[in-house]
Amino acid sequence: MKLWEFRTCLMAMIALWAFWAGDVVGATDEDDLLEPQQAFRFSASLIDPDVVEVRYVIAAGYYMYRNRFKFSSQPKTIKWAAPKLPRGIVKQDEFFGRVETYRDELTFRIRLQKPVPESGVEFSVISQGCADIGVCYAPLKQTAILRPGALSVPGSAGKSGLMEKLRGSTRDGDVRIRTPQDMK
Repeated sequence: MKLWEFRTCLMAMIALWAFWAGDVVGATDEDDLLEPQQAFRFSASLIDPDVVEVRYVIAAGYYMYRNRFKFSSQPKTIKWAAPKLPRGIVKQDEFFGRVETYRDELTFRIRLQKPVPESGVEFSVISQGCADIGVCYAPLKQTAILRPGALSVPGSAGKSGLMEKLRGSTRDGDVRIRTPQDMK
C-alpha cells in the first residue's frame, strides 16, 4: 500500500469515527451527508473530436482535492496530453498539509493525442473530496462514454439542453453520453 493511500484510509477512518462519536465541530445528522455522486456531480463531453471537457459541480459545503485526480480510458490505446487543472484554493489540511482544493464548480479540458474513434471511448476520472464538517470520501471513480457523434458546445457539459437529453446514467451513478443512434 502506498503512503498516500495509507494516509487517505487513515484520514477517512479517523474522520468517520469522529463524526460517529459526535466530536466534529458542527457535525450534523449522518443523513445530511450527500452521496459522493451528488456532492461531486461529474460530466464529460467531447467539444472537438480530440478535446474532452470535464466538469464537476461541487455541492455547497464540499470540496475536492486538486492533487487527487487520476485519468484512464478504455481502450488504453487512447492517450492524452497532461491535463492542465486550474489553480485551486490553498488550504492547510490537517492530514495532507498544504493542498489546493476546488469548491462550487470545476471545469477543465484534456486534449487527446488523436481523435476519439467512431466506436467511442470510456473515459474515467478518479477524484477525492470532503465535506466541510470533517468527513472525507474514499476516492470516487466516475465514467463517461464519449463518442464523436455526441459533440457538445464548449462550456455546455452538464447543463440543460441537447446534451442533457443525450446524457444517461448507469446504476452505479456513472454518466453515459448517448449518441442519437443509441436513443432509437
